[in-house]
Amino acid sequence: MINNVLNWLRGYNTHILVALLLIAIAMLVYMSYKANRTKVIIDEIEFIDSTKVYNQIYYEKTIRDLKKENRILYDSLLSKDKRIDYLIQFTAKKEYNTGKVEVKPNEEKADSVLNSKTYEYTNAKNDTMSYTLKINSLTEPNWYSLSIKTSDKYTIVNKDYNDGINHVTINNNTGGNTISDVTVFKKKEKTKFKDRFVIGPSVTAGYDPINKNIGVMVGVSVTFDMGK
Repeated sequence: MINNVLNWLRGYNTHILVALLLIAIAMLVYMSYKANRTKVIIDEIEFIDSTKVYNQIYYEKTIRDLKKENRILYDSLLSKDKRIDYLIQFTAKKEYNTGKVEVKPNEEKADSVLNSKTYEYTNAKNDTMSYTLKINSLTEPNWYSLSIKTSDKYTIVNKDYNDGINHVTINNNTGGNTISDVTVFKKKEKTKFKDRFVIGPSVTAGYDPINKNIGVMVGVSVTFDMGK
């Protein structure tokens, strides 16, 4: 029975080689599709978990990729220093509202509340801080003073899962800040052509078109990583 199979295979060497070649091409196409599909899915993962920690899973990128996504950041920083390997930029916002604070007991102000006015003051708008101060009084005050202080500590952790996949978390000590507009960049490592070759022991089973037989070979092989 085995001899009959071998004789049949010997008569169809060309067909077998073509079939093996088509299988190899199909495997390469499928691997490329899966890699691209995984990248698309991972690029969409961005969430805030139950502990109010911001999470983003992302792929390593080239500087050219970041230039397309955030031209302002590229122009201000990366275009001036190509040595940057990792950076993160985000906006954190927190709002404080004291509500209405009663300065005098109700019985002392009952006669004057109907004649009072509310005066509102705001600072010059900027990206760092903004406030609105409201004062209710019979006459407009001559001056006011407002002191605001905030103190937050941020912990940024980046985990490298290899194959270009990273997971960054941003956490602050108060947990009250809203984190948004996050841009994360980690430079994609360049893999040299010679580093994509791997030498190691191997066990291979297949058809030998030269000796025209099927067999199992044990030895040392050189493989090429097409995924990098």
